[in-house]
Amino acid sequence: MSFAILRLQKLKSFADVGGSLSHNYRNRETLNADSDRTHLNDHDLDTNEKCMSAIRDRIPEKRRKDAVLCIEHLITASPDWDGWGTEKETAFFEQSKKWLENKYGKNNVVSTTIHRDETTPHLVAYVVPVDEETGRLNAKKFIGGSRHTLSQMQTDFAVQVKDLGLERGIEGSKAKHTSIREYYNDVNNYEPEPNIVLQTPEPNGMFESKTQYAERIIESVIEQIEPKLKELNLLANQTRSAKKDAQNALKTASEARKALSDLQEHVKPYLDALDGLDQTWKEYFDKTLRAAKEQVLEKRKQLQVEKENEELSLKLKKEERIFQMEWNNTFAGFNKEQIKNYEYQLECLEQDYPVEFYRQIQIKSLQENLILNPNYKRYSKNEFHQEPEQKVQPTQKNDQEKRSGNDYDSPPPF
Repeated sequence: MSFAILRLQKLKSFADVGGSLSHNYRNRETLNADSDRTHLNDHDLDTNEKCMSAIRDRIPEKRRKDAVLCIEHLITASPDWDGWGTEKETAFFEQSKKWLENKYGKNNVVSTTIHRDETTPHLVAYVVPVDEETGRLNAKKFIGGSRHTLSQMQTDFAVQVKDLGLERGIEGSKAKHTSIREYYNDVNNYEPEPNIVLQTPEPNGMFESKTQYAERIIESVIEQIEPKLKELNLLANQTRSAKKDAQNALKTASEARKALSDLQEHVKPYLDALDGLDQTWKEYFDKTLRAAKEQVLEKRKQLQVEKENEELSLKLKKEERIFQMEWNNTFAGFNKEQIKNYEYQLECLEQDYPVEFYRQIQIKSLQENLILNPNYKRYSKNEFHQEPEQKVQPTQKNDQEKRSGNDYDSPPPF
C-alpha cells in the first residue's frame, strides 16, 4: 500500500522565505541531497533571486505584521510506490500542481520545483495566499487553523491522485503532523536506535469495533517503525556515497597498477640486454634510466600540483557558496526601492560592459558593496549616460568661423 504525502510550512518573514529558497535551489550545502544528481532538478523559475522577486511582487503592500507571507508545500509519495521513474511520476507531479492551482488560484502558485537528487522525488511549491475577493493575505481562508481543515486537505489531495495507485493515510490518525522543516531536520540529525520494541495498544472494550481496533494497531505500528525507516534511508544514502568513493579509489588504483605494469614491460628488454654489453653501454643505459626516473618524479610533482589546484577549486567553490548565501539573505531583506535600485544598477552594467565575462565580475562587485550597504549606488539616475558635448579644437574652431563668412579661400601669395 502506497500513500500520497502532503506537508505544509508557513513562512511569516522574508528571512524564512530566503532560507527556504537557499535550500530549494541548493545555494547551501544539503546533506540529504546527491550533488551528482542536482542537475536533474526541475525549477519553474531557474534562480533563487527570480523566485524571491516573484513572491515579493505577489504580496500586497498593505498587510498585517503577523501575516503569513508564503506557504511552502512538499508533495511526494511513499518510497516504495511503483510509479517512481515511470510515466506515473510525471502524471503525479502534473496532477499535484493542478490541485494546488485549483485550491489556491493559479496566480497564487508562484513557483514549483521537482527535486530528484534526494532519496525520494518530491515537489516543492511556493504559494502566496492572496484572497482574490479582498486582495489581502489570508492564509486562514485556505488552510484554516484547525486539525480538521488540514485533514480535509489530505483527503482532497488523495482523491486527486487516487487513479495513480496512491491512497490517503489512515483518517483520524493521532500521529503528529510533521512540518517540512522538521522533516528535513529529522533526515539530517536523526540518531538511530539499535532496536525496535513494538507495543500493542489495548482494546477500548465493547465500544470499539474490531475494524477500529485493527486501524489503531496499524497506526501504532507505523508510528513506532517510522524512526527505523528514516534511519535506513539515511544509511542507504551514506552507503551509496561510500560505495561511489570506493569505486573511484579502485579505479585510480587499477590505473596506477596498469601504468606500472606498462613501464616494467617497456624497460624489461633493455635490462635483459645489459648482461651482454660493455661498461660504456651500461653507463648509457643507466643515464637513460635516470632520465626516465626524473620524468616519473616530474610527473608526480605535476599530479601533486593538479591535486592542489583541485583543492583550491573546492575551496573557491565553498567560498562562492558562502557569498551566495550572504547575498541571498541580503536580497531577501531588500525593500522595493532597494530592489529597483539593484535592477537599475544591473541595466547600467549591461550597457557599460557588453562582454559577459567582465560584466559578471562587475555584478559580483556590486553585490559585495550592497551586502555592506543595501543603499549603495554605483550609478546615479541623474548622472548616468549623459552624452558629453563634442569638443572643437581651437584651430578647427577658427577655421569654421573663417569659413562661415566666406566659402572661398583665396590663393596664397607668390
